[in-house]
Amino acid sequence: MGAASAADLPARTAYVQPYNWTGFYAGLNVGGIWATNSDGARGSGAIGGGQLGYNWQTGNLVFGLETDIQASSVRGSNTTTVGGATFSETLRQRYFGTVRGRIGFAQDRWLAYVTGGYAYTTINHEGTATGTVTGPYSASNFKNGYALGGGVEWAAWDRWTLKAEYLHLSFQGNTNIYTTTVPPVSITYGRPSENVLRIGANYRF
Repeated sequence: MGAASAADLPARTAYVQPYNWTGFYAGLNVGGIWATNSDGARGSGAIGGGQLGYNWQTGNLVFGLETDIQASSVRGSNTTTVGGATFSETLRQRYFGTVRGRIGFAQDRWLAYVTGGYAYTTINHEGTATGTVTGPYSASNFKNGYALGGGVEWAAWDRWTLKAEYLHLSFQGNTNIYTTTVPPVSITYGRPSENVLRIGANYRF
């Protein structure tokens, strides 16, 4: 029999393996934060930090767990008058962290996700009272709260991904009793609420 012609040979199609998001990763991020308090205090600043997490992919669905810690330059101020006393206060937040679950939908090298979980921080209060209450006061309060948000991530290279993310943070209120003023005074603080926008890069192990 004669040799088969090229037209008789079956066509061959190259198969490209879809990108798989399963595995551990670690990375860095930078961004901005805008904070408000139910008492009227407002503040903003820059953030920067790192994250560590794990993804597990099944089909187009990606499930994950991530923790991060952020340095923060948030600073705000507030002035309140109660019963003839004026309280002028500065609030600072030097860090916050979260531990969150992630659920996403992957389309090859693109991943869109929602995220939520536990958040924590410390808020520092420094103020001066005048009028019927006088003197300086200060406190440092550790606060628990929650984080909710979402983002999009792109696998730019084999092991490196780039992401953009939004988080809403809400923390518990508290009451402080200050003994450094005359007379001593009790101040109740409402819930701090913060909005975070950040970009980052992850390395997949």
